[in-house]
Amino acid sequence: MTRVVSVLVLMMTMAVLAAEKPTAEYVALMRDTAAANTAMRQAIEAKDAARIGREAARLRGLLVDTEKFWAARQAADAVKSAKDGQDAAAAVEAAAAKDEAAAIAAALPAIGASCSSCHAAHRERLADGTYEVK
Repeated sequence: MTRVVSVLVLMMTMAVLAAEKPTAEYVALMRDTAAANTAMRQAIEAKDAARIGREAARLRGLLVDTEKFWAARQAADAVKSAKDGQDAAAAVEAAAAKDEAAAIAAALPAIGASCSSCHAAHRERLADGTYEVK
C-alpha cells in the first residue's frame, strides 16, 4: 500500500512539474528578450552598428538569465539553447564592433534557432492564448 501511495505521489509531482504557469519574472524575461531581439533586428535594418552591438549585448545578458532559469529546473536542452543563443549574440556583438554586416547576418539564424528549439520543447500554448512552461 505504501508503495502504491508513493508511486501516485511521484506521478502527481511529475504532472505538476510537466507544465507550470511561468513566474511573472520569467514572463518579463521573455518579453525583454523578444524586445531586445526586435531592437537588434531593427538596428540591423538601419545599419546602426553601435546600436546592433548594444542590443546584442543586452540580448546576451538576458539569455544568461534564461540559462539560469532552466539550469534551476535541470533542463539540459533548454540550458544548451540559451548558451547557443548567448554565443550567437556574442558573435553579433563582435561583428557589430567591426561593422561587419556579413558576419552579423551569418550569426542571426543561430539566435532564432536557439529561441525556436527551446519554445518548441518547453512552451505550451493554452486555449486562452497564454503559455505554460513544460
